[in-house]
Amino acid sequence: MDEIGIDLTGHRSKSLPEYLGKTSPKWVIFVCEKAENSCPHVWPFSLLTESWRIEDPVDFNGDELEQLMKFRSVRDQIEARIQEWVIQNNKSSAIDVQLETKE
Repeated sequence: MDEIGIDLTGHRSKSLPEYLGKTSPKWVIFVCEKAENSCPHVWPFSLLTESWRIEDPVDFNGDELEQLMKFRSVRDQIEARIQEWVIQNNKSSAIDVQLETKE
């Protein structure tokens, strides 16, 4: 991530129990099949649950360079999906606001 200007110093992977009962996310997006299978499918107050099913690079077998390339590829896939999702949800939010103002 550092090579694209994102500093992850001090960041860590977080487990689901850190969030359950403490937050009500509007959107829940599963980015890998393992997470989708091991996480609850019902999120109270969630407006949207999506499954992107992006390959987990940890499961990839290859030499060091091939593994690095796989992690970069997955990182780029996630970035592209986030950009698409933001564009789509901004359009949806704009439509929702227009509908609310007409009522």
